[in-house]
Amino acid sequence: MNKYVWPAVWGVLVAFVLGFLMSLVSAAAQEPMGFAGWFPPTFFGALTFYLLANLAGNRKAANATSAERDAALALRPPAGQGQILVYREGFVGKAAGLNVSVDGAVRVQLKSPRFVVLPVAPGNHTVTTAFGGLAGAQNNAGEQTVSVAGGETVVLRATLSMGLLKNTVRLERMDDHDAVRRRLRGVTMVKPEA
Repeated sequence: MNKYVWPAVWGVLVAFVLGFLMSLVSAAAQEPMGFAGWFPPTFFGALTFYLLANLAGNRKAANATSAERDAALALRPPAGQGQILVYREGFVGKAAGLNVSVDGAVRVQLKSPRFVVLPVAPGNHTVTTAFGGLAGAQNNAGEQTVSVAGGETVVLRATLSMGLLKNTVRLERMDDHDAVRRRLRGVTMVKPEA
């Protein structure tokens, strides 16, 4: 089923219920509905559709335990591998899921504030962050190519930068690992998808 069907159903339902209530008020007052009667139901129905369609790309993500989070924040990759830690910050769009891809494969979805640790083979990797759902069309994806050595952890911070016509997801490399540990100590860690 198309992911925008349920947002549309909820939008129509909200408009219908509000329109019905406005018609009852109008009938009780013995006044014709006019612009003031049809505008609020239409506006709130469209707003409901818009908000839910922005969240239509969200997927469930499994949270890590506190012990797994603490072990991940040691920033020690498995033997012979490197890892990429991506964390998301910011208030704007925090409920919309941000897909994190490594070399073209979606590995996890992050809401704000959340982080993930992704084990990778040593070498160059392209990390891409993009929204799903209607939010994806309103935002430019973020992308950064990083070189990861064996035993190294590369940390990337994902934030949303507001623009005039389109927002942009920014990926910024963070080299102060102690500051990252302090910042993420109380933040929820999400497990990568299988």
